[in-house]
Amino acid sequence: GYIILAEADTFRYSLAQNERAAVHVGWLVATAVLSRDILPKVDSLYRAGYKDFLLGGHSQGGGITYLLTAYLRNLQRSGDLPADIQFKTYCSAAPKPGNLYFAYDYEAMTQFGWAFNAVNTADWVPEVPMSIQTTDDFNATNPFVNARKGIKEQKFPNNIVLTHVYNSLDKPTRKAQKNYQKYLGEKASSFVSDNIPGFKVPAYYPSNHYVRVGRIVALQADDAYYTEFPESDEDIFVHHSPPAYRRLIAQLPDDKAPMDTDAAAMESEDHSEPSPNGTWTLTYISRPIESFESMYPSPPTMQIDIEKAAVSGYAGCNTYRGSFMSKGKDITFKLPFALTRKYCEGMGELHFLQSLSLVNRYVLAEDGSLIFKNGKTDVMRFVRMEEK
Repeated sequence: GYIILAEADTFRYSLAQNERAAVHVGWLVATAVLSRDILPKVDSLYRAGYKDFLLGGHSQGGGITYLLTAYLRNLQRSGDLPADIQFKTYCSAAPKPGNLYFAYDYEAMTQFGWAFNAVNTADWVPEVPMSIQTTDDFNATNPFVNARKGIKEQKFPNNIVLTHVYNSLDKPTRKAQKNYQKYLGEKASSFVSDNIPGFKVPAYYPSNHYVRVGRIVALQADDAYYTEFPESDEDIFVHHSPPAYRRLIAQLPDDKAPMDTDAAAMESEDHSEPSPNGTWTLTYISRPIESFESMYPSPPTMQIDIEKAAVSGYAGCNTYRGSFMSKGKDITFKLPFALTRKYCEGMGELHFLQSLSLVNRYVLAEDGSLIFKNGKTDVMRFVRMEEK
């Protein structure tokens, strides 16, 4: 859609593919203003050779960063930003930026560890805005959609009793939702309009169902933490401050879960197995954005040379070449790869390259396929191409 910030200033955006996705308008206005400086900076850095960008924000800065991430990734989806730019997002103490359908789209775009959200369990800010869920906030197929019809079909007096019960459950949430929209939406926006000449209030989505988004890093507030940061009636931001977050982040354990010993033994290095050298065709990629056939009318390929630590192939649109580090069956690709610069429709190529960044080892399966893994999880599978 678009937001009119001033008479000659319209911000056009795409944040999600789902038509039911909705976000906080205040943070969207902030995203619009910040993007004026951010987009030219991304462009100049990309031209200078930079392709990896970190997006970060604390508190309301985190709320804005969610929307900025979605905005930039959708510019990539539409071809208005290069597909080989990698954005990684870190938010902390951030409020809820939008509804469930925005969250679904955001999390699908940032899967495999590309968007983290650190939350102090003692902090109240990640719990806002207040959320009211009504029966209108569910997917189209749900047990409530035909509830009234089913109740009417009941015999008297059951239909009267059930109607009363259903209304007692349904009407309070609808009334609360309308009040939140009236006071925190319409009345609050009138104050904004008075202070920003030319700003036109957009049409509001009829819901107040806010949810958390991203890959949550829960920072558990324990007794030792509360000794250092006690509850307070005077300082409502005691658990929201950066020092409180740093205190809890410092006590996070190392993310080095031991691998299953039986699985490790089965996948230990065996020089009798065939080499991964050769040319391979992709047959599977985890958590696809859409169907495999839609993403890859012509599947990506990879040619591997273990001795030279070199790879090359077709990424689904452009051709690439690059290198990797390996020891035994551990393998890490050195991204970004060198790519040709052909314009690409869809997100298949970007998803292929992002998935390679997750790979940390490979397995040559009994059926002859090559499996790239992250720990125990299959990230990608390939079959060997027959030499002509």
